[in-house]
Amino acid sequence: MSGNLITYKPRVLVIGIDDIIKTKTSEKKHIELTYIYNLESWMHLFEADYVVYQKISETMISRYDIIICTSLVLLDEHYSARVSHIASAKLRHVKWVTVFEGMIDIYHNTLKHLKRMLDSSDLVNVINRSTLAPISSITESKCESLGYPFPIMNISRFRSEIAIREKMLFICNPLLNAASEVRIAANLNIPTIGFEQKVAKGLIPKFRSIKRYREELNELEGRVPGTISSLFSRNKFIDLARARYQLSNLVINPDLAPEKHFRLYSRYFVWISTSPLANNDANVLYAASLGIPIITTKSSNLGAELFPYTCISNEKAYDEAGEIISNLLNDKSYYKQICNFPASMVEPFRGVNQKVRMLKLLNYRA
Repeated sequence: MSGNLITYKPRVLVIGIDDIIKTKTSEKKHIELTYIYNLESWMHLFEADYVVYQKISETMISRYDIIICTSLVLLDEHYSARVSHIASAKLRHVKWVTVFEGMIDIYHNTLKHLKRMLDSSDLVNVINRSTLAPISSITESKCESLGYPFPIMNISRFRSEIAIREKMLFICNPLLNAASEVRIAANLNIPTIGFEQKVAKGLIPKFRSIKRYREELNELEGRVPGTISSLFSRNKFIDLARARYQLSNLVINPDLAPEKHFRLYSRYFVWISTSPLANNDANVLYAASLGIPIITTKSSNLGAELFPYTCISNEKAYDEAGEIISNLLNDKSYYKQICNFPASMVEPFRGVNQKVRMLKLLNYRA
C-alpha cells in the first residue's frame, strides 16, 4: 500500500434482484452488458461476479474486496433483515457500496433495515439526484450521485445523419408501460413506432411473466375471441398492446437485441420517454449519444440537464409535448439546434470515468 491508498485490483461482487446468470448465457449477457445503463453495467465495468440476493452469505461476501448491492433487495421483506445484517457484519477489508434506487417512500416497510444497510456502507450511490439530500440526512455514510456507467462509444457508433432520419416518433419504453407516450402520439396522429417484449421462454417463466396481465388478457380474449395468440405463443404482450391502443399510426415491433435495437431506432426523428416508472435517464443518455431529440419529463434526473428545450413538466403535459414535437418536425433549424448537443455533457457518465470516481471514493488508486 501507498499511504492509505489500496493499490491492488479489487475483487468485485454485484448483488442484484434478478438471477441473470440462470436466465442468460454468459456470452449473450456479456454482449448485452456493453449496451445497458443499470446496476448490471457495474458488473461489466469491473469484470465482477454477480449473485442474486437470496444466495448471499457472510462467507461469500468475505471473499471479495468491493460489494455493489442494490437497495431494491430490501423490498423483499423475507430477506431484508438478512441482507442488512450481512452488510453490517462484513469483514474490515470489504468495501460495501449500496446503490440506492427508486424513491425513499417505497422502503417504508423496511426502513429499519434500509438504515442499517446505509450505515454499514462505505459509499451510497444515490441514483436519483433528487433523493440525495433525504438519504444523506438519515445516514452518516458517504453519499454521492454517481449514477451507472454509460457505454457512450458503443451507442454513439449508431448515430445517423439527420438527412436520412425518418419523420417518425419512437416510444423508448415497452408499450404496455408507455400509456402517456402513446397518448401523446395519438393526439398528434403522426407515424409512431414502438416495441413490446415477448413472453419469456419455458413454461414456468412464461406463466410468471403473464401473471401481471392475465386478467386483461382473459377479458380481451373473452370479448374478442382470437385477438390474443394461443397459450404457447410468445406474442401475447404484442397482441395485448395492439388491442389495448388500437392506433392505426402505431407500428409495434417485438423487442430486439441491443445492437439491432439501436441500429433500427437511431433512424427515427424524435424519441419520447415520459412514463414515471420507466428508466428515463437511460433513454436520455441513449438519445444524447445518438444526437436525437427526446421528449422527457422534469422528474428525470438528466432530462432537464441534457435536453432542457424538450423536457416537459410532467407525463400528462400532452399539449406541451405535442407542441415541441411539431416544432421539431417542422422547423429544421430548431431540430439541428437540439441535435447539436455537446458531447462533453455525457462524458462524466462514460464507464471508465465512473469507475475512477467510485474507486477514489473507496480509497483505491484508480
